[in-house]
Amino acid sequence: MGAEDSSDTEMCVRNMIRDQEAENNMNKDIPISVCIIAKNEEEHMRVFLESIRKAFKGKPVEIVVLDTGSTDKTRDIAVELADKVADFKWISDFSAARNRSIELASHEWILVLDCDENVVSADFNDLQRFIREEPENIGQLLRHNHYPMNGTDAVYNDRVERFFNRRRFNYTAPIHEQVTPIKDKPYSTMPIDLAVDHSGYNGSEEQLKAKA
Repeated sequence: MGAEDSSDTEMCVRNMIRDQEAENNMNKDIPISVCIIAKNEEEHMRVFLESIRKAFKGKPVEIVVLDTGSTDKTRDIAVELADKVADFKWISDFSAARNRSIELASHEWILVLDCDENVVSADFNDLQRFIREEPENIGQLLRHNHYPMNGTDAVYNDRVERFFNRRRFNYTAPIHEQVTPIKDKPYSTMPIDLAVDHSGYNGSEEQLKAKA
């Protein structure tokens, strides 16, 4: 075999290795961080965190909890069930707290949940599809909102923007915070296959104030 044939063979091998590595990377699950801010959510916290663990069992999903000043056992439960727990001095700015929780995440793809939103279904493969096909867009989860009406549990559904790449998006506005692009670039919102039961409209006035 001449030098030219040997060089061609080596190039062919390198190309095969490169193609195999690219295929392996495509098949590899991209990890996700679930980012949560919490205050005085002892009543919901355990069931909520366990719903995330159950929905993503065996998947590369990290849970990050930022406690904004709980006086109950919220933080203790988070330490038991989450991967990361940190404290944040409340400054009356929900976006600042959201963004801090995102900064603490180990991964670029972020799923934001609230403590009164139990995960009832989640298709991890659909989230992976979204990551690969819609990297510049925001995913909207389906939220089943429960509220009392005439002594019954009424429900209405909506979709909210909660899944995104933190290099492209963060939160703005101190109240009624919104996911917004870091750079002024066009983007779209589209549904993802993830649903939660939201009980935030239930509870006494005192319970709701304690979370504020």
